[in-house]
Amino acid sequence: MLRPYSVANVEEACIFFPGIDFLNLYRFPSIDTAHAVADILNERFYNVVILTLIGQWKRSHRGIMTSAVTSRHLYRHRLDISLPPYVVPRTPLHSVMRHNLVVMLFNASSPFREEALRVFEREKDVVILSECDEQPFSVCDADAHKVEWEDIVQQSRFVLLHESMPHFNTALYRALEATVVPVIFAPNLVLPFSDYIDWQLISLQPSSLPRVPDVIARLTPSKVEKMRAQIRKVHSQFSSLHGIVNMTMHVLESRMLPVKARTYEQCNLLAERPLALPHLERPTELLMVTWCDASNALQTLQYIRQLTSAGLLSSVAVIWRDDDNYPTREAWETAVHVEIFTGVEHAYDVQSIVKQNSNDVLLIVPQGHCSLDVKVVRKSLNIWRTQPDRAIAIPCGRSESKAVIVHKMLFSSMVKGDQNVISSEMLIEEILNVVPSLHVITREHADGVLISYECHNSYKRAKIGVNRRAIAMRRTLYFLLL
Repeated sequence: MLRPYSVANVEEACIFFPGIDFLNLYRFPSIDTAHAVADILNERFYNVVILTLIGQWKRSHRGIMTSAVTSRHLYRHRLDISLPPYVVPRTPLHSVMRHNLVVMLFNASSPFREEALRVFEREKDVVILSECDEQPFSVCDADAHKVEWEDIVQQSRFVLLHESMPHFNTALYRALEATVVPVIFAPNLVLPFSDYIDWQLISLQPSSLPRVPDVIARLTPSKVEKMRAQIRKVHSQFSSLHGIVNMTMHVLESRMLPVKARTYEQCNLLAERPLALPHLERPTELLMVTWCDASNALQTLQYIRQLTSAGLLSSVAVIWRDDDNYPTREAWETAVHVEIFTGVEHAYDVQSIVKQNSNDVLLIVPQGHCSLDVKVVRKSLNIWRTQPDRAIAIPCGRSESKAVIVHKMLFSSMVKGDQNVISSEMLIEEILNVVPSLHVITREHADGVLISYECHNSYKRAKIGVNRRAIAMRRTLYFLLL
């Protein structure tokens, strides 16, 4: 893991890792022997990094002490490094949160234990763990039942840790691994990578035990979720041996090259969520309501398949107007569900068809040769999403007919249920006469096709000839809001 940072010439090295295993306590007969070996290394080399588990090192030499057990009164700020322990990751339990707080009283002093019992024994959703009476190396709950404290931590939201408990850093690592917010009472210990990790963002450090219930109760669910997100980010930095080495090298590099180093705020900045732009959202799926007979069945089926392949339709309702020739369902097989209705004579029949469908947005297509372009329909749908209280009229190619995009609720309020539905054009005209419409003008219309300007109860038509204005209009799409 250190190979990318290594150099062949000792004189070129700025950091020196000795080949002596200071982590092995049995290698040295006494602490004085370890000190003597470290002094020999410091006389010859600069910036000697000593990885050790021995807590009582004398700090007179210039070696960089890196340890997972670092006392605050022996820690040299901006020189020594407090490391997290390397713990083999556990398989997470797929269980629900059963406890709000777990209080660990392993090896706690008598005053701390008595105060903790007095504060938490009447609190709800609090589990108190301590040593078993008959087996001091095992963990038991308040009912003297032997339990696995790591499993209890994974099923909790908060865990209280104190510095006197054995393997304090291991318990802290397990809490972060399970994204459990730790409540820390460790005034005499330096937390891992405390020079660069803001532990106030991922833990609670109350001033006294009686304040713990109030501090937890004041946390909102959004605040707890934000702390858990920050815990996941911090834990990912040293959840493996490779991550611990990389973080250590980053700390050393930032001390020697402070201009290149990230600031304290940058190290603790939570990554922002990517911005979701409106045009990247999935388009609204439509219910197509169309009128059809035997003469235009093939053309209708063709543009249904085109719009379906573009992901614009989720279902189709075909109102069949030919009583002499009934269609077969095999001929109307498409990627979406197509229902064919016969005998539709009144507006309430159409309302019933629309009401039974789960889609909220309708694409009403008139009977006849209405060729709908996929790009125009998609653009019209995007415009409707910005104006959902309007009806969007889409010209049918070179025909004077128009299709309409409208919300189901507006459609039901605009159409009179007892009136006869003579044709699809009459129904569309009724919709456009009630609701102001937004017309999409395409290049074909700029070439001289008739354009309709719809208002509440009247409309007028204008003929646009092929002139300079029409030539300029060919180059783009025009949208007129009336």
